[in-house]
Amino acid sequence: MEDWSRKSPASSIRGANRPGHLRKAGGSMPHFPLKCEPLLVPKIWGGRRLQAVLGKRLPSRERIGEAWEVADIPEGLSRVADANGHAGTLRGLMEDHAEAVAPGNVNDRFPLLIKFLDASQNLSIQVHPGRRACEQLGPEAQSKEECWVVVHADPGASVLHGLRPGVGKIEIANAAGTASLPDLVRKVPIAPGDVLDVPAGTAHAISAGCVLMEVQQPSDTTYRLYDFDRQAQQDNDRPLHIEQALVALRTGNQGEPKIAVPVERTDWGTRELLIWRSPFTLERLRLGEPVAVSSIEGQPTVVAVLGGLVDVVGSQQPVMLRSGETCILPATLEHFELCPMPEASVVLVSPLTVANIASAQRRGRTVVRLLGTLSCRDRDAVRDHFARTI
Repeated sequence: MEDWSRKSPASSIRGANRPGHLRKAGGSMPHFPLKCEPLLVPKIWGGRRLQAVLGKRLPSRERIGEAWEVADIPEGLSRVADANGHAGTLRGLMEDHAEAVAPGNVNDRFPLLIKFLDASQNLSIQVHPGRRACEQLGPEAQSKEECWVVVHADPGASVLHGLRPGVGKIEIANAAGTASLPDLVRKVPIAPGDVLDVPAGTAHAISAGCVLMEVQQPSDTTYRLYDFDRQAQQDNDRPLHIEQALVALRTGNQGEPKIAVPVERTDWGTRELLIWRSPFTLERLRLGEPVAVSSIEGQPTVVAVLGGLVDVVGSQQPVMLRSGETCILPATLEHFELCPMPEASVVLVSPLTVANIASAQRRGRTVVRLLGTLSCRDRDAVRDHFARTI
């Protein structure tokens, strides 16, 4: 057993794959929720706004582009810690407790990759492959669906998303690697609070001037079509992958980039069910009162706070999350509580497989207000109230 609680919560990408198992004495389950300790990743296009906007503690004089809040992939591991100070990598947690935390996943890997990104410069125009493209591209290619939640956007900020009408693979192949490529991709203005769907195969780029939360499948497979002429600056450390990108590229109807859904107004705040399909669900709650929330059957939940303070109560001691912080709740937990102080904006993410989507849609996720003086920390009282309400 190794206790990482005295280590710095912000680890370098160079130390991403060090071992570390989160266990209590005797190998029993850790206390949930588990607060996420992000892996900070320097990028040429990064900056310092993860600290300015989200309060991240960044190493001095480094341009940090990404904070990997939830990561269990070979390219990097995030860390988790419970309220008692037991800590370790997410990989170590899954090796010890996969059936309780997130059962039924390939190689017992946690089935989500969640990041915050700071784009101080334009990111490359790129494509992620879908399942069918991966079959052509070989075993190293991993399917990647993703979405973006805009946390901060400078005036006039935008992203590139999807091909312009009439543009196909021939036009993209001719323009790939040149400054004419951005003109073939739709420019979409963005503002804080916008949510954008980025299906696999979509040509896209995050442009300078924004901070995003990125939710995706656990894959780092990215094929660059154009990198704004940074290859010379980086001595080819950022190569293009034009042939693979053209295989993965989706043409035809590109769909609406922004997700617009009805806002459900309740006695505790508002709720938006933004994505409910394989491979994940995403919903946003704006809380003005404490609530009890049911888990999606057989799936873990990641709670991310995008504004305010929230007490998250799971199986044992609560964890307080500030804006820009996240935690993980296991699949075995039937419900949990969110207590804003006094208001907060929260995003809930759960994996959703093709096999369990029907049962998940039938049962859904229930959110009910905790009335009167009922405390989020009184587990027995909350359980009784939740059972009576639903």
